[in-house]
Amino acid sequence: MQQKEFNTILVVGPAGTHLTKFISMIIPFFKKVVVISDKPCELDQVSTVKVDFHYSLKNYFATTSIISEQIKTLNPQFIHIHQLSSNAFYAVRACRKNNFTNIISTAWGTDVLVTPDKSKILNLILKYVLKHSKAITADANFMFESINKRVLNLTKFQEKILFGIELKPILFQKEDIIYSNRLHNPLYRIDKIIIAFSKFIKHPENNHYKLVIGATGSQTQNLKQLVSDLELTSKVDFVGWINQEKNTEYFQKAKIYVSIPESDGTSVSLLEAMYYGCVPIVSNLPANNEWIKNGVNGIIVNDVDEDFIVSTFKNIELGLEHNFNIIKEQGTFDIAKEKYLDLYKRVLNHAN
Repeated sequence: MQQKEFNTILVVGPAGTHLTKFISMIIPFFKKVVVISDKPCELDQVSTVKVDFHYSLKNYFATTSIISEQIKTLNPQFIHIHQLSSNAFYAVRACRKNNFTNIISTAWGTDVLVTPDKSKILNLILKYVLKHSKAITADANFMFESINKRVLNLTKFQEKILFGIELKPILFQKEDIIYSNRLHNPLYRIDKIIIAFSKFIKHPENNHYKLVIGATGSQTQNLKQLVSDLELTSKVDFVGWINQEKNTEYFQKAKIYVSIPESDGTSVSLLEAMYYGCVPIVSNLPANNEWIKNGVNGIIVNDVDEDFIVSTFKNIELGLEHNFNIIKEQGTFDIAKEKYLDLYKRVLNHAN
């Protein structure tokens, strides 16, 4: 059994795949992991304290008090906050009440790029969290540019650490599949993918392709209606929420992967697509540009109303070996794990 490096960590963040994956990454380092979240954690090795993270006067006192009590009871070595939103505000308030300073904050994307611009109060809350964090992590360099513009002279440990992917054996051969697995919300523009696909299969040589759409969201029914209106029902499969094994299977089978959100950090799905040999089609965003060079190892979409799948198909072998190697060198779960371990040690020792 691996020797535990640390005693206790308190993780504060909204429940979901990202948080669960992160916790599974750091479990080997700690004798005890306690999660404060809005839903129970799926992992047996941790305990969850359920709270309400919504902004309200009640939660301003109640949620902060619950977190404060956990700090007093557990005496953790670290508090690691994921997503710098209301949960981060309550957690930092609790830390301040207890003179606790070993706070690590992980930005997810919209929390530092979009949300703070919605109001002066939300911007002040983000600044408050950043100023009182001893270390800040994010999965893309450009996110630190936004962070440092909001808080000038921010002297903290700042580390680019990905969520990382686990490298699974390649068990499936490529098929004529285009894969999309982002949420069915306006941000992700799944409707534009469906319309581009409808243009793509009008070319006789492409008519045998299928579009596989994973996940669900507020627009699922509208998207299904769009598929029906475009007479694509036999060509588009809505597979809903699927487990990691099935998700990996689609990445291994698909020749093309499409993700064109309006805003995003480094998407784990993009890393998986690159590793498993899909040609990535992604929107022109700073995080995507850190991984994809247009026309070299993927396609950067500037206009989502163009026939962007058609242009990709002409370059179907774009940089696949390069993508495979770059993920092995930079984007794996094990690499991220080692970076977090190193960061915890530096925070604990106040080292540079």
